[in-house]
Amino acid sequence: MKKSRYIYILSLSFENSKLWIRRSEPIKTYFSNLRLLHSALESALKTNGWEDQPISYSSIYRALQTRNKFVKTLTVLQVAYYKMEIEKVILNDTTAAIGIEKKP
Repeated sequence: MKKSRYIYILSLSFENSKLWIRRSEPIKTYFSNLRLLHSALESALKTNGWEDQPISYSSIYRALQTRNKFVKTLTVLQVAYYKMEIEKVILNDTTAAIGIEKKP
């Protein structure tokens, strides 16, 4: 039996709860490895001044194992700025016939 492969989708959307502008469309980034996703996310947060809101690898891993989704909102002084979602998606579902039925 073949093992299923997963990809991880990081979607980030601007969500300022104090402004009257609508939410932005999420920016999606795809990763094949959860460690790479975490290190890229950690470096992007530190580079842009969000180091006071760390995200641990184990919290992402546990949420993905139980719910297949991790959600975090980045806030400053109780104002939400960004909503971050990480999803675990099966890349190629292992199907035997790919939906093709027997010839009549």
